[in-house]
Order: sequence, then structure tokens, then C-alpha cells
Amino acid sequence: MSGVPPLRPSGVFSVGESVLIDAPREKVWQILMDLPSYGKWNPFTRKMTIVSESGSPVDDQTLAVGKVFDSAVNIPPEMAPPRMNGLSRVTTLDHENFRAGWETPAGLSTWFFFYQRWTELTVEDAKTKWETFEVYSGPMAYVVYWLMYKNMLVSLKAMAEALKSRAEAD
Repeated sequence: MSGVPPLRPSGVFSVGESVLIDAPREKVWQILMDLPSYGKWNPFTRKMTIVSESGSPVDDQTLAVGKVFDSAVNIPPEMAPPRMNGLSRVTTLDHENFRAGWETPAGLSTWFFFYQRWTELTVEDAKTKWETFEVYSGPMAYVVYWLMYKNMLVSLKAMAEALKSRAEAD
């Protein structure tokens, strides 16, 4: 993945996925930024909600650097109510270069469990390439790897396929 800052070198494991989408970057980016629509198309991330520091949903559901969001997910993926959730803080949101980054919010025992995620849209062979990856670190990352690694890969692949289908529709 080009143009992203270096990740924590102490990562225990990483997961990632990419897909070529026959749609303009702007359209794919708009889908990714439309948090309230995730439940309509995404079998992995079923719901993303911007929340206050106390965890309550806020009126403005627009992503911005510094905002915290709650991701409600299904691992393995399915179009059903979400089974687990977690908080993330937006660290980068670059609309011009179609990339975003987020990580474990400070104060959540980041020495014990920490992750960073990047997602980026580039152009390859006149198509939009969506790439995403996460790096996990800390002692709890070993447990997450052991319990969830394979299903996390399946979940990201399902999201990639769903994003492709949604963007190429119409």
C-alpha cells in the first residue's frame, strides 16, 4: 500500500484485502464514507456509528480526524445483526488522496491490545483498487490471532466483494 505512514513495528499479526472495482474512485469513496448505509451492503461491518467520548451516538455521522466510531461487526461475515463491536479513533482522513486510517483509541489499555487500520483507493488498469489492512500488537493480539485470524481474512474478503458489487451496481 503506497503513501501510508509506517505502522507500529511491533505488530503480532496483520490482515488485509484488496479488490479491483469497475467504478470511479469518487463513487467508491462515497460508499465508504456513508456510514449509515453499511448495514445495507456490508456483511462484515454491519454498522458504523460516530460516538462521543462517553460512547453515545452523536448527531453528525460524518467521519473526521479525531472522531471516535463504534464498529458493529460479524466475524465470520453475514447479513445479520452484529455480534461484536469495538471503538476506533480516526487518525487520518485524506479525501484528496482517498485514504483513511484509524486505531485503538488512547486510554483503552493500548499496551495490552492495539491495532491500526488503513484503507486506500488507487487507480490500477483504469479501475479503482480498494486496499485495506490492519496490524495488531500487544499481548492480547496473540489471543485474537489464535481465535479469529482465519475468520478475519474471510470477513475482509466478504467486505471487498460486497463493496465491489455495490459500487459496480447501477
